[in-house]
This record gives sequence, C-alpha cells and structure tokens, in this order.
Amino acid sequence: MIIGAKRSGTSTLFSLLSEHPQVFRDDKEIHYFDFNLDKGIDWYRAHFLAAQPDQITGEATQTYLFDPAIPPRIAADLPEVKLVAILRDPVERAFSEYRYAVARGLEDLPFERAIAAEAKRTAESYGDFLAKSYVGRGMYQQQLERVL
Repeated sequence: MIIGAKRSGTSTLFSLLSEHPQVFRDDKEIHYFDFNLDKGIDWYRAHFLAAQPDQITGEATQTYLFDPAIPPRIAADLPEVKLVAILRDPVERAFSEYRYAVARGLEDLPFERAIAAEAKRTAESYGDFLAKSYVGRGMYQQQLERVL
C-alpha cells in the first residue's frame, strides 16, 4: 500500500510498479479506509480477486498517510500490510498542492493568505482538511509516527 503524501509522486510510483507482471493493478485510489469503510472489508478485498497467485496486490491512496483516523483502521483490517511512504520536499509539495487547487477551482486565495487561513479552514471543514492542508500535509514526522 502506497501511503505517500499528496503531490509527492504516488501516482507515478503506482504506475511504474504496476508495469511489473507480478504486480496486480486495480484502481489506484480505492478510498476504502476513508470514504468507503461502510462497504465492508469484503468489498475492499474484492478489488484484488482477479490477481494471479504469483502477483502482489495493492493500491495508493494519499489520504491514508494524512488522516489520523486511517492508520488504526488499516492496522485492524490488514495487520500484515506492507506500507510504502513516499514524501516530497514539504515546501515544494505545499506550493504544488496549492497550484493544483487553484487550477481545479478549489482555491481562490493568494498563496500567502491560503497558508495563513489554513488552520481555521481545515478545522471547520473535512473537505478543506483534505483539499487545503498545504502546510499540514507536510508535517511528515507526525504522520509517520501515527503509521508506525
């Protein structure tokens, strides 16, 4: 399971690994442990049923590293899972995420104001917590400690 930071290369890593014949590829981001938990673990495991016996399976969902509620869920349902955390320079990552949000129409503040408003915005809205945590997503030590 690739749990890397948003805008850190998780898509590229997932794509490259998926080219290997012993890696089974389904959806990159299944979002079971954040948005689809109510569908049950059998729903999640069904994504990998077509894998051959000699193939490894996996996914890459970047919220799994950032959302503090998710690591305990993964540990409970997949205690033997192997995790790959991919990170990026936190300043470059924050600005890349900001530009991504602007391009998608999710952000209308200048970068400096968006950073200044982050704590208030992300505390008030889970959507903003996921989409506008420019600095928060770069706090890798906290995130990795939760995962460990």
